[in-house]
Amino acid sequence: MWSRFTEEARAVVLYAQEAARERGDQFVGAEHVAIGLFRPETTTVGMLVSMIGVRQVDLLADYERITRQGPGVPEGRDLELSAAGKRLMDGAVTESRILGDDFIGAEHLLLGLLSSTQTSAAPLAGMFGRGAPADSRRSEIVRGPLVDRGITLRVVRDHVHMLAPRTLLRSTDRIDKEDLLRTAASPDSDTANLPRPVDEDGA
Repeated sequence: MWSRFTEEARAVVLYAQEAARERGDQFVGAEHVAIGLFRPETTTVGMLVSMIGVRQVDLLADYERITRQGPGVPEGRDLELSAAGKRLMDGAVTESRILGDDFIGAEHLLLGLLSSTQTSAAPLAGMFGRGAPADSRRSEIVRGPLVDRGITLRVVRDHVHMLAPRTLLRSTDRIDKEDLLRTAASPDSDTANLPRPVDEDGA
């Protein structure tokens, strides 16, 4: 699985882990991956959002603002993907297949972020109602900066095709898996080598 990640995509995941740890969050969630995606160093995503007319730096500021401060990470503890983070990774794999790519790049992670946070919950204005599940509310919060700036799944898919040639986006450079998040135990998922998904509350 990790062998299909481009160097840039791996860097996004590494930075997501760092962002979660800096904020004292015990799990790597979709919002942490978003911070990795919208760093200036993630040039593929920078090109994509620029095509749409959005500044990458503005999205980074949005996600740094909405990311919560966690209770702290116990010393020596490996960070795992939250349930939302796992959905994002699964979505990236699916989007790679839809585009006919044999690699997973930062652009697929962006598409995974969009697809994984789609929800039928109440719109942002009323999302704090009692009936809205906490996970759906959080998905709306994480997706909000993209929607507010007109960045949708369909729009990004359309613009990905404009990144040419597609094969140049794939990097054969390898990063040791031990430098990434802890290997998952589940053998049945397409993301079997990614960290084991857990609920946001650690259950």
